[in-house]
Amino acid sequence: MEQQTKTLSFCVYSVMADLDEVSQRNYEKYLKWAHDGFRRLNVGNLLENTVRTVKLEVDENTKTANLPADFVNFIKIGYSCYGTIINLDSNPELRLSGEPDACGCQEDAEQCQYIAKGFVGITGVYTGDWWYYNSFWHNNQFVGGLYGLGAGTLRNSYRIDWHKNQIQFDSYIEADYVILEYIATGLNDGDAVIQEDVVPCITAFIHWKRASFDNNINRLEAQMHKRQWEQEVRGLAARNSALTAHDWRQIYRKSLKQTPKR
Repeated sequence: MEQQTKTLSFCVYSVMADLDEVSQRNYEKYLKWAHDGFRRLNVGNLLENTVRTVKLEVDENTKTANLPADFVNFIKIGYSCYGTIINLDSNPELRLSGEPDACGCQEDAEQCQYIAKGFVGITGVYTGDWWYYNSFWHNNQFVGGLYGLGAGTLRNSYRIDWHKNQIQFDSYIEADYVILEYIATGLNDGDAVIQEDVVPCITAFIHWKRASFDNNINRLEAQMHKRQWEQEVRGLAARNSALTAHDWRQIYRKSLKQTPKR
């Protein structure tokens, strides 16, 4: 049996009802604490991940796309090619937009373009994961061994630029947009949908923070609310790890052994 869902704003109104508050004066403050409690449960993996899919426009000049505001982590990303999604590879060594060219020859545009297209050696074009260049002299300086990765080590790859909150794509991608499936914070316009059994955790967290920041409340009462919150969190963790009726049925079925008929 699936649980009903509530919202963080429902938790806030529950706290206001507990305190007999009829005005909205403290609503935003309580909602902020509800967000904090929600994030704590998320970090502790006590809530189900919120998965979203969005279409992101790609800047053709910089080969970048802005990450969603509620982005937490990737699941997968790709672009549509005649109705088929071409998945992209993560490449942490990809040169970000604005960084100096890894090959050290920015003044020679043709050579940089040549390197970006692939390394031509004795055996032809090398398009492996790593591009290795032989040692050579440049501007009276010795450059040896593995020294650069050009415009990307993999074709159709990406890298996250956390400083700019963007996705950086390599030069091989020719797409106006990409499809991103990602884990989100779960917050939408300041609110979030939660399972009903999470409500006691959020309300207990709001009561704890309210007591902690109110100088007129005894510290012992604040500690009591903190213990109540910890108890609710332990209860939620126990419920999440408990086997359901379906799990028990599966265990029973797997334990059955076929015997010869008499």
